[in-house]
Amino acid sequence: MKSLLIHVILILTLTISACKKDDLIQPVNAILNSENLDCNTCPSLFSNFESIQETTPFCDDFETYTWNPQGDTLGYTQSGQYPILGVPYFGSGSNGSWLYNSVNNPGMYGFTSGSQFLFDNSNQIVQFEIYGFYSQYGQMGFSVNGFTPIDLSQTFPLTIGNVTIDLDTSLTNQGGWENAYLTFTGEINDIKLYCFESGIVDLCITKLPPKFIPNQNKSIYFDAFYNRNGIELGNHPNEKTPLGYYSSAPTVINIDFKSFLGYQTKKISFVHAYLPGSPRLINIKLPSTPLIVTSPDSINYYLSPYNYEVEHYVVQNEFLWINKSQPPLIGATLDSIIIKGQSIQEIKIGAEMDHSEIRSICAYFD
Repeated sequence: MKSLLIHVILILTLTISACKKDDLIQPVNAILNSENLDCNTCPSLFSNFESIQETTPFCDDFETYTWNPQGDTLGYTQSGQYPILGVPYFGSGSNGSWLYNSVNNPGMYGFTSGSQFLFDNSNQIVQFEIYGFYSQYGQMGFSVNGFTPIDLSQTFPLTIGNVTIDLDTSLTNQGGWENAYLTFTGEINDIKLYCFESGIVDLCITKLPPKFIPNQNKSIYFDAFYNRNGIELGNHPNEKTPLGYYSSAPTVINIDFKSFLGYQTKKISFVHAYLPGSPRLINIKLPSTPLIVTSPDSINYYLSPYNYEVEHYVVQNEFLWINKSQPPLIGATLDSIIIKGQSIQEIKIGAEMDHSEIRSICAYFD
């Protein structure tokens, strides 16, 4: 605790002293980033932002569920609103057979069986707790939103359509089984699970903020993020942090600096804080440029033909805030990007975020 306090005091001291000196070649972003960063105007510090929380997960516990299958309808989830349907195993053959809440096979247990779970197509996190044997993952699988089925022997996380799928095998195993979380994030209409001598313990659903916020009449607003294939992945941030915005999905911020400044800024900075292994794809658009989709270390290459100069710094083992109320996480990587040019009055900038933070979008005097 003492070493952490010393570290924070050092950061704040460097921040305050560096931020007030206009003659620095490398603003504070090139060294460390912490609270009270005000070089010279940071719209992200005082912009109007209403925190959008994820809802509390709603779970269907199949171990306590009263099963009463009627034909292909095996049961209902989400307060009885959506059916679970029996479907052919990997799209061929019969629907197979299921056991329910037997002594050694909790929840739904299938031999070579398929089940289809229906949802409302909203932006959400759908998490199944499953069990089976890792050695048989090649015979267990899923499909989402009608896409081609795949088995669980793949490398995760992966993306199908606009849905991200992850597999967490770190759960405590129950009995002789190997338990795991199979999680889907995105706009989900249906998921089919294929069991081979395996089962499903429960289903938990967490509603997420809407994909896009339509209000684009403010000086700061959030917009669609685009990947390299031109597909929109944007999302509204989940939380306001001391320095910017935290999100679990890609986010782009549009800022009109004319609403904040009485001068024309020729230098801005941008920091993306993320945990190791997170995506690093950036969207950026400045006056006179098209929307550029690239990695941070290539921004200068793409902006230099438009007479912008870019400095890119990377700092390791630093802080990442997820909201205003909790202490920051330690061990984050910071991409610090400084852009110099003529009359940077408007900017569109964002990152392919994965539980990371956009922060310190600052304007500087000449």
